[in-house]
Amino acid sequence: MERIAGKIVNYLVKKSSTTCNQEDLDVYIYGVECLLNELNTLLLLFVWGILTKSLLEMLVWLITFSIFRHHTGGLHAKSNLRCFFYTCGVGFLTTYFIRIHLLNHIILMIYGISLLLVFILAPRKNAKKMLSNKEEWCEKVISLLLVFFAFIISNISSREISMAISYAIWGNCFLLILDYFIEKYAKK
Repeated sequence: MERIAGKIVNYLVKKSSTTCNQEDLDVYIYGVECLLNELNTLLLLFVWGILTKSLLEMLVWLITFSIFRHHTGGLHAKSNLRCFFYTCGVGFLTTYFIRIHLLNHIILMIYGISLLLVFILAPRKNAKKMLSNKEEWCEKVISLLLVFFAFIISNISSREISMAISYAIWGNCFLLILDYFIEKYAKK
């Protein structure tokens, strides 16, 4: 993917008749590589949604997961390729999990645990996204509101849409927990 991104960037730089130093080129290549990774993920999940006749649920899961993850952070893959495989794998599994109907009191309990986890663990710090204390608090409040609204929306949606929203929230909470424990115990 990096080689393709490099070719695209070099082509665009040549066409624009500008010069760039190597540091700028590396940043552009990384950005294009991330964009290609996202587009490939979206394309594959879109096709999977069509093949499994769950396109709407897949899109709801992906949008919910992406927005929530943006505000909470959580465990990140060590490479774009791993991120692609992990995200697609979870997306594939979601199309099957949405067909499992959980009892309402279990769903309520899991959302309650999700609120607690977000309150304690979110947002996760990482080197790519440094936040001030005020920004951290703002992200925490947004994350808590997202869990609350996800719960409300999931209660007025069809069962499959409800479960797609719920699995997006719960899956990201699982990544918060993993990130916390890896950070806590991997440094020792």
